[in-house]
Amino acid sequence: MHFWPDRADVLAGRDEDTKGTWMGITRTGRVAVVTNYHEETPRHPPGTSPSRGELPVKFLDGDDAPLDFLRALAEDGGVVEKYNGFSLIVGDARTGEFACLSNRGDDAGTATPLAAKQSAECSDEDVGGAIYGLSNAALDAPWPKIKNGKKAMEEEMARVNRAWHVFGAKSEVRLPFARYPPHVMPRHRI
Repeated sequence: MHFWPDRADVLAGRDEDTKGTWMGITRTGRVAVVTNYHEETPRHPPGTSPSRGELPVKFLDGDDAPLDFLRALAEDGGVVEKYNGFSLIVGDARTGEFACLSNRGDDAGTATPLAAKQSAECSDEDVGGAIYGLSNAALDAPWPKIKNGKKAMEEEMARVNRAWHVFGAKSEVRLPFARYPPHVMPRHRI
């Protein structure tokens, strides 16, 4: 990741061919992440559809609120058909508003607000909020890596909050890295 020479406020990786990105943030707190949606047979052959990496760039360059941006994108008419499968999360770190849009699955083409809900055990001083998981399917798909990753994040946030209450300072967040054997993962076509 680096700040882009032609957009000094954007910190992101960059696809050299399409000039898109899979994840980025601006100095003003706009955040965007896109993942490819696993499909046995992509709707479009490689190179025949627009790059999904242009979607985060459109959000990072704009000023629409996250949910408004995704609703406009969905209403554009072509987002479901034009692109190969994706899930896009956009947000504003200043306001705490985040939203998700996928163009595949049960909620294809529906912009969904992501709640920053607190669990019953969290006080206003706690680090926390809603914990979501996103991989190469719908938001919170019950894949092993999503379930295990959310559980690890919940445990780590509980540890951070205990340290906050005991020591009065936030501690470092550490998450384990896990590899999953092929038999527990969806079959991918590579």
